Amino acid sequence: MMKKQLFTEIILSAFIITACGTARQDALYMGNPTEAVSDNVSEADGAEVVSGSVADKTEEKEDQAEVKAEEISKDSIIPVNVSYDWDDEWDEETYEYLFNSSYPKYEAEDTETAGEAAPALFEALESVNTKEKEWVQDFKSEYEAVKENAEADAPDLRYELDINGSIVRCDGRVLSIRDDWTCNTGGAHGDFGIRAYNYDTQTGKELKLDDVFTDRDKLSLILEEKLLENYDKEIFFYYTGAEGRALCDYVADAFDGDMEFNLSYDRVTFCFATYSLAPYASGLQMADIRYDEYPELFKMDLSSPAEHGELVRYGQFYDVNTENGLKQYSFDGYQDTDEENYVECYELTVYDGKEPVLVKRFDEYNSYSGTPYIVFLKDRVMLLVEVSGDNDSSTTYAADLSKKDISFELVGDGGFTIGSAQPSDPGHFSMWKRCDVLSTYSVKGYFYFDEEGNILPSKEQEEYYDVNAEFPEPLKLLKDTAFDVVDENGEFVRERLFKAGAEFKIIKSDAKRKVLLKTEDGMIVRVVIDNEEWPLTINGEDAFEIFDNMFFAG
Repeated sequence: MMKKQLFTEIILSAFIITACGTARQDALYMGNPTEAVSDNVSEADGAEVVSGSVADKTEEKEDQAEVKAEEISKDSIIPVNVSYDWDDEWDEETYEYLFNSSYPKYEAEDTETAGEAAPALFEALESVNTKEKEWVQDFKSEYEAVKENAEADAPDLRYELDINGSIVRCDGRVLSIRDDWTCNTGGAHGDFGIRAYNYDTQTGKELKLDDVFTDRDKLSLILEEKLLENYDKEIFFYYTGAEGRALCDYVADAFDGDMEFNLSYDRVTFCFATYSLAPYASGLQMADIRYDEYPELFKMDLSSPAEHGELVRYGQFYDVNTENGLKQYSFDGYQDTDEENYVECYELTVYDGKEPVLVKRFDEYNSYSGTPYIVFLKDRVMLLVEVSGDNDSSTTYAADLSKKDISFELVGDGGFTIGSAQPSDPGHFSMWKRCDVLSTYSVKGYFYFDEEGNILPSKEQEEYYDVNAEFPEPLKLLKDTAFDVVDENGEFVRERLFKAGAEFKIIKSDAKRKVLLKTEDGMIVRVVIDNEEWPLTINGEDAFEIFDNMFFAG
């Protein structure tokens, strides 16, 4: 089951901004502290001057980039964000869609590192994004041609393409991306499938079948064996056909067009399109080959970092060292209705081999989706489940699969969730939290797993989290009000009176009661909400009487 972060992409903007200090902030506190102050700001007595050299900070930033470049090795894990774009056309009379498409966009979470320290990866991601757009454009061109030539009395025209993207692997060796897609063009039934992209992250070269595998004939025979282990032979064309062909012959035919493969951290997964090996009603056929199972089959070194996280694939087996020995766990999840309480819930089942060992129902927020991740640490394996529900609420649960008894616990206070970048690097990954302080937005913080499997804030994480949103209009001050001026770390500098009409942009928040705002001239001020519940007040006054342009989601 794939996901889109709806509250990040619909309520908020789909792209990342970094809330950090600018050169204008340095200018503000150098020499005369009033030089960069607008007419809407008047300085209070006792202002503290904060020194700092723009050149020094630029040099420090360059040094940090050098260090990052050295750290990008073949064993480095590089987190990648997945966001979504839309293209649609609606009937103005019925308000029904005529053409509707959604497609992913992939960006390294640290775009500066990807661009400077890993340029080949940056180019590979750009190549994938270009192909995604071309895919949608070609689909739309087909729709427009059909629409232009359609008869006046033709049935209603509906074209829909939905592409759900995910990162299978992204490290110093391989970038592997999987698109699960569905489309409908108004025929007897829609279609569905998987499209895969694989790149060498050292060179940026796209990896095709013959770049990875040594022997097509041997590969087809191995896949025949795997497929017959996974499916009843009666579903395949070779069994029912009169041609006398073996299943491996159909497999070989599919290599050039009807088959996709993804290179994960410990195996390659093949997916065969509908109609290639079996009838449409049989769905997609999939098979895995582990790297250590047939090492002679692979041309390249596909070894991966021992500690990593990945999106769980339902039905796939994962080796887990537990207190009861080595286990092969697999997972399945689906939506269900709790008829007693009239709520939707996400249910996850954990299997040991074919035997279910745990069934967990997540129904706290009328949950409409769940997304599990598996994280391999040095001495344990963790399972994270992100559950999304009503009012765009999301909650993350964690379970230690290495323990004898598996149980789920809330991560932190229950507010932080995985977001658009999966926890691929257990030592440093981002999580998001919806925040309703002066407006509705999400904030991003960085976390890591300790040796016991606990999720803790990264050591460099400050009190304030970066705001991942850009508002169409800044907050506007409705009356003269005094606020604390702070430095870029949120430390108090002085108090200043701001006049009505001053405008502020929300840049950081502690996700509880405090926010940092930036003026048009780069000054940073701190605003503290008196309480976390409605009505929001500032120094005892209704926040709506102090600020205009606050927007809240339901």
